Amino acid sequence: TPSQLSEALKDGADLQVVDLRPTSDPATPVAPFTPGARRLMPHQVEAELPKLSKQRWLVFVDGGDGVGASIAQASFHHGYPLAMSLKGGYPAWTAATDR
Repeated sequence: TPSQLSEALKDGADLQVVDLRPTSDPATPVAPFTPGARRLMPHQVEAELPKLSKQRWLVFVDGGDGVGASIAQASFHHGYPLAMSLKGGYPAWTAATDR
């Protein structure tokens, strides 16, 4: 949930955050979750998975459209047991954290 992610970030949890929100401008900043957050388009995730750790939490953040949930499920089936999506995506996180 957005509040759980916010607390994990405050506690310094070792997270891998992937921002899936579409953008026409690659210079658009990645969501302000962790310094190492990545921006990937949904079709890029499978090719980029090998660059991510299977031993760390992997959080997919979408634009609120549910794409992150299907990508997290596919990642789980590719051997990433700690893959999850942010419930409600970036809009829910900004609403819950007043950002």
